[in-house]
Amino acid sequence: MPPIQSIMNDIAPLRSTPPSINHVKPAPLPEIRDIRLDNGMLLKICHRPDLELIAFNAITRGGYAEAQAPGIASLAATMRSEGTARNTSAQIAGMIDFSGSWIMSAAQGHYTTTGIYALARKAASVMPLMRDMVFHPAFPEKELEVAARRLASKIEIDTTTVGYQADKAIRELSFGTCHPLARTSSASDILGISRNDLVAFHSQFASPASTTLFAVGRFDSSLESIINNSFGQTECIADLAPLNIQPFDFDKGGTVKNIPVKDASQSALRISLPGLPRTHKDYLALRLAVMALGGYFGSRLSKNIREDKGLTYGISASLLVYNEGGIVQIATKCSADYVPAVMEETFKEITRLSECPLSPVELQCLKQAETVSLTDITDSPFSTLDFYQTIHTGGLSRIYFDERRAAVNSITSEHIALMASRYLDCSKAVAAIAG
Repeated sequence: MPPIQSIMNDIAPLRSTPPSINHVKPAPLPEIRDIRLDNGMLLKICHRPDLELIAFNAITRGGYAEAQAPGIASLAATMRSEGTARNTSAQIAGMIDFSGSWIMSAAQGHYTTTGIYALARKAASVMPLMRDMVFHPAFPEKELEVAARRLASKIEIDTTTVGYQADKAIRELSFGTCHPLARTSSASDILGISRNDLVAFHSQFASPASTTLFAVGRFDSSLESIINNSFGQTECIADLAPLNIQPFDFDKGGTVKNIPVKDASQSALRISLPGLPRTHKDYLALRLAVMALGGYFGSRLSKNIREDKGLTYGISASLLVYNEGGIVQIATKCSADYVPAVMEETFKEITRLSECPLSPVELQCLKQAETVSLTDITDSPFSTLDFYQTIHTGGLSRIYFDERRAAVNSITSEHIALMASRYLDCSKAVAAIAG
């Protein structure tokens, strides 16, 4: 008997009665105001007069896909806080600690984000530092060596895990082996990255013309002036390089890649199908169909494979969206002995979603889950800021939030079945199994 089946049998009576659901109506998305700084750089402000804390992010074009190797983008982001033209790494750490602030910097597919959380009254001291981190990092050799060793060590550990290996393989199957987003850097690759590599990548992409600023908090004219006096005075040269956006090269349907992982106690399974870009007219409806399949705790995959059959502790389905397009991905971990059964039941549920429309209770649960998700976006000023940044990097319109609200209000079981029938074709699926 699967290891959690007895537990599921014990709670079966609790699941026999449909839940009582109270409808939650999400609040409208707070407005964001656009300001042009003196050099033309765009600052997007979500004004929250009740907040003492501000969040400030600079999003520059250029990420993993644009770098010569993904490790270069990762290290270039990390090194922004390890020394600038004006301050050493130790001085930056001291300034951040003294002001009670918190900084982050990370690369994504096509962008790099550097952000700070700080008290509004400390903005005058941290904004010049932020500007230098974004536009004038020094990439000192000593700190680079430490950062590279740290990242290489993390990669060495990650590569021993089934999740890492399955994710790597499914990216190659879904994007194409040579696609910029399918590349990885090994530990030895990281250790071979030089300061010149970071300088070249930074100079190619980190321009004020390639940067958009996002901020949330209590913003008055004095705080806007502080930002303008720091970021708005930087010379704004033309965009130096386009984003490296290439179409996906999805592998032949039915391809299954097995990756042996030494001493693995379980297997990681990833199943991928072609999806849709956010700009497609059916994207929002397909997103809800994928959510019904495996996007929340009460989804069909979770009920069947996790609860009823006890084959795994968790399974999810997501519509992953990139500038290049969309991918439907199903992810889980389970005993190696259960992988064939999990795959079989997953494909059954994909087919059943088109042939057996959601019951009224299932549809109600789906709508409630998506409504709660929308409510979470407006519940916190910081989650609102994250959503606006997604709109920016995804090239979406400002009414995207309203479009999601309209989609969940109008979706029907029949429409979800149509989306599943039209786009979730099991014959096009590919899979990666690591364990």
